[in-house]
Amino acid sequence: MKICVAQTKPIKGDIQKNIENHIGMIKLAVSEEADVIIFPELSLTGYEPELAQKLAVNKDDIRFDDFQKISSVDQIIIGVGLPIKNGSGVSISMLIFHPDKERQIYFKQYLYSGEEEFFISGNNLTNLIYGESIAPAICYELSVPMHSERAFKRGAAFYIASVVESVEGVDTSIEKLTMIAKKYSMTVFMSNCIGKTGVYNTAGKTSIWNKKGELLKQLSDNEEGVLVLDTSSNKTIFKKYNMSSCNTSKKETTSCSITDNGCKTSDSKEHLGEYWCSMYTDVDVTKLGWYEEKSSPSLKLIKKTKLAKDAKQFHVGAGSTTLIDSLVEDTYTNLIVNDISSCALNKIKNRIGEKQEAVEWIVDDLVNPTALENMPKVDLWNDRAVLHFFTEEKDQETYFKLLNAKVKKNGFVILSVFNLEGATKCSGLDVKRYNAIMLQEKLGEDYRLLESFNHIYSMPNGEDRPYVYTLFQRIS
Repeated sequence: MKICVAQTKPIKGDIQKNIENHIGMIKLAVSEEADVIIFPELSLTGYEPELAQKLAVNKDDIRFDDFQKISSVDQIIIGVGLPIKNGSGVSISMLIFHPDKERQIYFKQYLYSGEEEFFISGNNLTNLIYGESIAPAICYELSVPMHSERAFKRGAAFYIASVVESVEGVDTSIEKLTMIAKKYSMTVFMSNCIGKTGVYNTAGKTSIWNKKGELLKQLSDNEEGVLVLDTSSNKTIFKKYNMSSCNTSKKETTSCSITDNGCKTSDSKEHLGEYWCSMYTDVDVTKLGWYEEKSSPSLKLIKKTKLAKDAKQFHVGAGSTTLIDSLVEDTYTNLIVNDISSCALNKIKNRIGEKQEAVEWIVDDLVNPTALENMPKVDLWNDRAVLHFFTEEKDQETYFKLLNAKVKKNGFVILSVFNLEGATKCSGLDVKRYNAIMLQEKLGEDYRLLESFNHIYSMPNGEDRPYVYTLFQRIS
C-alpha cells in the first residue's frame, strides 16, 4: 500500500482555487500509484474560524464531485479538510472520498481552546478507513491520549494527523506523534500546511514515522507537495507542487508543469496548450468557472450586428463554449472557431456531431500566431473572456495587431472581459480588467462603440463574476 500526505498553502476562503490546487496534488499522488492521500486541517478554506459559518458546506456539495470522480477512476481514497454543517452547528471535518462509494465524514471530536466559539465537536467514534487500517486525527486530537489509544484498540496500523501547526507549536506535536508511533507500533503521518492561515504562521514539516518512532522523512517549511510512503518497503518519495507559487500567466506563455523538479517554464505554445487541455480534460466542463449553458449576452450582440447568416465570424479562444452550438443550430454557415487547446475544441465538435464539418477549426495562439496569420478577413471578431488574460503590453499589442489585420471595414468586434469590479485571477492566472473606455483606447479611432453593458455572470459554484460586454464597428 502507498499512503500520501500533502503539504499545502491554503488560500483564505477560496474553496474553488483550493480545489484546483488539491486536484493538482492528487495527480502527483496518482502518478506514484498512491492508494490514499490526506490533506491538512481545513485545507479547502484555510484555518479561518471567523468565516466558518459563511464557508460551511454540506457533504454532497457538487463542487466536490471531481474529487469523487478522480477517486473512482484512479482508485484512490482522498481526505480533504473543510467546515461541514452538522446539525445546528458547524464542525471541523475531513471529507473522505472512496472509489465508487458514498462520501464519508470524519468530524473533529476534540476541539482546541477557543474553537468552541465557532465550531461544535463531532460525535463519531474514531473512524477507520482503507479496510479499517487507517485512523484519521484532526490537529488537537493527537494531543488527547484517548484518541490514539482508541485507534490502536480498534486495530489501526496507521495514524494520520491532519493539522494546522504553527512555527511555535509544531515541535511539541512532532514529539507527541513520535511517542504515539513508539507506544502503539503504528506508522504515523502528519500533514501540515505552510504560510499564514488565520492567526497562525504555519510550519510545514509534514512528516512520516515508522513503527519504532523513527523519522523516515520530513518536508521543509516552504514547499508545497506530496510525501508518499510505500508501506511494504518503508521508502518515501517527495513530489513538489508549484502551481500556486509559479504565478503563471498567459502573458509568459508559461506552463506550470507539476513534476519532481517543480515549475517548468517554456515559450512553447504546445506547453501552454497542454495547460489548457488539462483544464478541459480533468474537470467536467459544466463546472468550469466560465461555463455558460447559453451564451445569451454574446448572442444578443451578434444579433445586433444584423450580419447575414453567411457572414464570416471569427470566435477567438472559444474553449468549449456552447455559443457555437447555438449559432450552428441557428443556421449560421461561415464560422471560424479558434482556441489554443485542441481538447477544448473537441468538446464542441463532439456535441455538434456532423455539423462540425461546416465550421473551420484553428488551433493557434493569439499572441504567437502562425495559422491565424493566413486566415481570411472576417466580418465579426468575437472574444469572450480571452483578452483579459493578456496582461503584458507586448501581448496586447500582438492581439490587437492581429485583430486589425483581420477585421474588414464595416466589420464588427465584440469584446467581453472582466470589468473593473471583476476578479483579478481566473484559473489561477492573472487577468487585466477593463471598461468600455479602455477597450476603445485599445482599438483606436478606426472603431466606433455601438453598445456596452455590464453583466454579472454566475459561476457554476454560485460565485459572481462581473463582466463588461462591448460591441464596436470598424469605420475605416
